[in-house]
Amino acid sequence: MKKRIVIAKIGAFCLVLACNSGTNQKELVENATTDILIKTVESTNSYVELEPTKIAELNAVIQSKNLKTNEEIVRYYIPESLEKEGKYSYTITPIRITSNLEIVTLVEDYLMDDSHKAKKVLFYIETSGQTKKVNQIKTAFKCWENRGHQEWAADPCK
Repeated sequence: MKKRIVIAKIGAFCLVLACNSGTNQKELVENATTDILIKTVESTNSYVELEPTKIAELNAVIQSKNLKTNEEIVRYYIPESLEKEGKYSYTITPIRITSNLEIVTLVEDYLMDDSHKAKKVLFYIETSGQTKKVNQIKTAFKCWENRGHQEWAADPCK
């Protein structure tokens, strides 16, 4: 009989604890999911982060030029190269992280550069109503063969 009472009390305690902390658990799960998505999108150990003053300047331009879409923001900040040859590619890929945060990835490959083969730029863009705001920009590079690293990294090419 005492066992049943103890088990019932433990069960009731767990039920009360679960009910009271449900919101926190939901937030923890959402935060963990967001972190996992961001790490998956980044998939590179090192990036060069743009200075906050440059991001503030970009955000001012977004407002003054009334840039409405994430693609417009990316294309404004890094226009597609007009001096392209061969296999050059310019690919924009948006990934929704949360209802108001998207990471937009720009990959330029086969650059007309002696040392840099490709550039990957991650734009962390927050949307609030009709307003867009860039929170962070990270850049990584791949080098041409015999010019440095062949994987995405922040290190400059030779």
